[in-house]
Amino acid sequence: MTAPLDVQYLEQVARNPEGIEIDFARIPAIRIAAKNINQCTIFGPVGPTHDFNRCNIISSTLTAVHAFRAAFPSVDFKDCLIIDSEFAESSFNGLAFVNNTVMRTRFEACQFNNSSVTDSEFTETVFSGCDFTNLLSAVRLRS
Repeated sequence: MTAPLDVQYLEQVARNPEGIEIDFARIPAIRIAAKNINQCTIFGPVGPTHDFNRCNIISSTLTAVHAFRAAFPSVDFKDCLIIDSEFAESSFNGLAFVNNTVMRTRFEACQFNNSSVTDSEFTETVFSGCDFTNLLSAVRLRS
């Protein structure tokens, strides 16, 4: 038996996702109407029924996110922490990935077409079978 949908929670996530916990296990499908997801803690399963609608994810923590065939088209990730998460067969096309920290995360068969990654740090993170067509990346080498 599944729990009933909390309509007020769905409305807050869709229209004003600021400073809240977003548990995608509670949200079977949604279209984010807001332009930004700001200072949120995000977790749970994400899939094709979750439409991020080109919003930006800013100063947020994504922890234990399990994305399968999720799409993040033109969704910019800025100043975020992504930790202990998995992304499989997901697309990150046309996005900017700026000043993020990614730890203990796996990307499997994901697409990063026409995207940019700058000033971000990856620790214990695996990219396996991913497509990086036209990826713009600014990498600083330290000696």
